[in-house]
Amino acid sequence: MPTAVITAIGCDEGGWRRVLGLSAVDTESYDSWLGFLRSIKDRGVQLVTSDAHKGPVRAIEEVFQGVSWQRCVVHLMRDCMRKAGSRQLKRRIGRILSPVFRTKDAATAQAMYHVACDMLRDCCPKAAVVAEEAEPDALAYPRFPPSHWKCLRTNNVQERANREINRRSRVVQVFPSEESLEPWSGP
Repeated sequence: MPTAVITAIGCDEGGWRRVLGLSAVDTESYDSWLGFLRSIKDRGVQLVTSDAHKGPVRAIEEVFQGVSWQRCVVHLMRDCMRKAGSRQLKRRIGRILSPVFRTKDAATAQAMYHVACDMLRDCCPKAAVVAEEAEPDALAYPRFPPSHWKCLRTNNVQERANREINRRSRVVQVFPSEESLEPWSGP
């Protein structure tokens, strides 16, 4: 039976990334995320970064009440670019949003985000709506130390870990049990 492997990777005080948990689930649904997140709840989570899929976001809100949620800025930019009709407009949207998330100052990031939304309104109003609605979730990471921003603003490290799991699992074709995944998970 096909399964999905879901993972949680954390960033500690020193900026080091650690695997917080790994689980094999039937589907990436609200219920599977809810059970998984409950299993890592006591790991000192202060911020959760994910894409904006409804199932995981709902489970995050339920399990980690009072914890900030950061919408992955790479996925946000892709969501905005999907609203564009042409490749040229997609590239323009990317060039407008990208500098916002590279700034080193929280106040500057927020000011640049507003300017970017104004620019998007002129060239692609649908993308501007997506960006405007996402502002509180897209700018949660600046509340943390600047040295951690790169780790916190995207879930790219998570995506890379998932690709590595996929690459390695293609070699063995199938895992005989959930327990056979344990060597892959962290402490």
